[in-house]
Amino acid sequence: MAATDLDTAAAQQLYGSKYTHNVMFLCNHNSCRSQMADAWLRTIAAQREMEVGVASAGIVGGTAVKEGAITVMGEVGVDISGYTSDAMADFDHERFDAVISCCGCGDKLNDEKAVWKARALFEDWNLDDPPAIDPGDLSEFRRVRDEIKVKVEELLDFLAEETHIVRPIRETHRMLKLGLGLKFARAVACEHDLTEALARAEEPSEPAHASDQRPTHAELLVNPQAQL
Repeated sequence: MAATDLDTAAAQQLYGSKYTHNVMFLCNHNSCRSQMADAWLRTIAAQREMEVGVASAGIVGGTAVKEGAITVMGEVGVDISGYTSDAMADFDHERFDAVISCCGCGDKLNDEKAVWKARALFEDWNLDDPPAIDPGDLSEFRRVRDEIKVKVEELLDFLAEETHIVRPIRETHRMLKLGLGLKFARAVACEHDLTEALARAEEPSEPAHASDQRPTHAELLVNPQAQL
């Protein structure tokens, strides 16, 4: 196997069908912000024991990882010195269900690139560009590094909720709509620790007070679009 084939195979171990979610971080050249986001997600997902795949790429194309990014990530114990700078064109958008534009460059995802914005989750974080504004002491690299960490933590919180709460409720809703009955719904609820919500769904509904128009747990179970 050629060296490039080995590199491709190694990269694909970081994302793919074995993961519950796969996240793509995009920026213009995959040299700084998207690299730090990629590294934070790998690190924090591993700490949380979450099955989330990740890759990063440049919309315009790959160049090289900025030394400033390597330095400031190293300061927090995350080594990105071996990361590669890759082009978005080398990836298949269908392999990712979450796409994050790190640099406010979502408007560049048009024409044939628009498919990247049509994934299940798309966000534009619009982060400042450290190499363009840093005064030479890496302070801007550190500030953006820390901002990215917070955003990645929030992203993983959302993906965890979607995995353990939203998906099972949707599946239970689907079963009920198909007429499979509460027996099958209970099995899904038990598997995902939603038994309490399902038990409430089986209870007779009490008349709602005029001042309380919020949906019941039963209504939430059969209508995930309802809001508490």
